[in-house]
Amino acid sequence: MKFPASSRLPALALGLLLGACETGPARRPPVAYPASFPVAVGGAAIPGYGTPDSAVTAVHPLEVRPNRPVYYQVLAPSPVTVFVYQAAEKAGHTLLERKQGRIVTGSVTPTGARLEFAFGGASAGGGVEVQVTVSDEAIPGPPPPPPALRVD
Repeated sequence: MKFPASSRLPALALGLLLGACETGPARRPPVAYPASFPVAVGGAAIPGYGTPDSAVTAVHPLEVRPNRPVYYQVLAPSPVTVFVYQAAEKAGHTLLERKQGRIVTGSVTPTGARLEFAFGGASAGGGVEVQVTVSDEAIPGPPPPPPALRVD
C-alpha cells in the first residue's frame, strides 16, 4: 500500500527532529597531543577548589583518555600553585596532584575521561597568564638558566 507524499512528510520531519536532539551532555573528544594553551590566573576565588591556604582563581577542563598518563608543564611569570583534579562523571572532583613554582612539571594517570587543571597563588597585584602544555609523552624540563655574569 502506498501513502501519498503529503502524509509521509510530517513523519519524516519528526524523525529528523528527534534525530537531531541530544540525549546527554556533549563531550569534547580527548585532546590531541601535544597541546599548549594559556590560562589567565587571578581574580575571585572559585569555591570548591584549592585548599584553605591556597585559593583557586582559574580552572581549565581537559578531556583525556582514561588510564593513560598525561604529562603536563606549567610556565608562569611568578610562582603559582597547580592543582590537578580528576572530574567525576556526575559532579565533584578528586585531587590527584598539587605542586607550586614558576615551572611545574608532572604527570597523572586519570581513571576517568576528564581532568581539571586549577591554578592559584597569582600575585595579589593582579592576574598572570600561565602557559600549560600537555602531552602523552614526558615533557623535559626547561634548560638551566645561563650563568650569572661576573663583574670584576
